[in-house]
Amino acid sequence: MEPVLLYTLLSLGGIGFILGAVLAFASKSFAVIVNPMVENVLDILPGVNCGGCGYAGCAAYAGAVATKGISSTLCAPGGQDVVQKISKLLGLEVISTVKKVAYLHCAGSRDKAKDKYIYYGIENCQMAALLGGGQKACDYGCLGFGDCVNVCKFDALHMSEDGLPVVDREKCTACGACVRICPKHLFDLLPDIVTIYLACSSQDRGKVVKNVCSVGSIGCGICVKVTESDAIEMKDNLPSIDYDASPNLILAHYKCPTNSYIDLVPKRSHMNIDTNCKGHEKCVEVCPVKDCITGEPGKIHHIDPKKCIGCGLCFGVCPEKAIHVVGA
Repeated sequence: MEPVLLYTLLSLGGIGFILGAVLAFASKSFAVIVNPMVENVLDILPGVNCGGCGYAGCAAYAGAVATKGISSTLCAPGGQDVVQKISKLLGLEVISTVKKVAYLHCAGSRDKAKDKYIYYGIENCQMAALLGGGQKACDYGCLGFGDCVNVCKFDALHMSEDGLPVVDREKCTACGACVRICPKHLFDLLPDIVTIYLACSSQDRGKVVKNVCSVGSIGCGICVKVTESDAIEMKDNLPSIDYDASPNLILAHYKCPTNSYIDLVPKRSHMNIDTNCKGHEKCVEVCPVKDCITGEPGKIHHIDPKKCIGCGLCFGVCPEKAIHVVGA
């Protein structure tokens, strides 16, 4: 073997040995000690890395829960099952969580809301919003290009034919991705027991709203007046509702002159009057629906199930307790 070749091989071998020794030393000296509890928590999490918990991913959240005492209730996709498993692992008290889903506070579809110009750009809500707030004449309306659909990792959103995103309540995990991506801030995460909600976000005055959308809230305040709850009030020309307080919005939905409220229940339960009725007619006085309750004074009255909206006002005023709820 040529001396030059031999020296070259020996030199390369020596350099390799030295570098290997340096790497071995570094791996020992700078090794990151992994808390096994973090790994155990990470194994429980769903691993979708949606960011709904407020951390960069499941690994970051697992570390915060296991080492910093961060609440185990922040993983929306995991739900109560994950909370129970993590609490058991860490020896913590199990905290009950309320399942939430995403709600869209806009009903301004193509046939109900006007456009102020024809948009020919990239079909992306973020991009469209840069051009004067988007093509919708309502500055608060959904632009309809589906950024929320594209960002959803759970296939819980799809675009309808009328240009609005529709939430699949069974698939939605309340990860909050749609809330964060919407440039108009139209999504909200609410308890899934909410069946009636305000589908409008416009803070414009009534005349302005009427000119651009047929189902927009005009700020009349009727819903506030008819709802017996402090959970709803007018703010900036728009009803502000505390859905966590579970207000009864049946009457608000019925009385709204622009149909700005959406009822997710296709057919509600109605009221019925039994033979204990003495015909006091207090139920007739409070019923908001004309000719829904009929009968002669002093005799048994009747409720028309086709007209009854299930608001329950009659139930509360009957002195004979003769009114009952009948299934839908």
